Amino acid sequence: MRVLLIGGTGPVGLSALPHLLEAGHSVAVAHTGAHEPPGAREAEHLHGPRAELLRKGGPVERWRPEALVDSFPGGATAANARDLGLAAERSGARRIVA
Repeated sequence: MRVLLIGGTGPVGLSALPHLLEAGHSVAVAHTGAHEPPGAREAEHLHGPRAELLRKGGPVERWRPEALVDSFPGGATAANARDLGLAAERSGARRIVA
């Protein structure tokens, strides 16, 4: 399965990443790119601010994930949830974990 971790360089993403890779999933980590943690080297990286990553035609949509895992860096707000849902719909993701 193609799994995209949003905010994947934090504790949630870094904890989930090795398990997802071990299970044979293709994994990408979407984050600002401010730092590259050593524990995330095996995944593809999508860099940019959250709004840019999730925008129509943006990196998340182009990567075509089947599942989105969002740790809501910066806080879980109605606007962030809406943007996540729209990105999932546009990219064809059938599963959201938030």
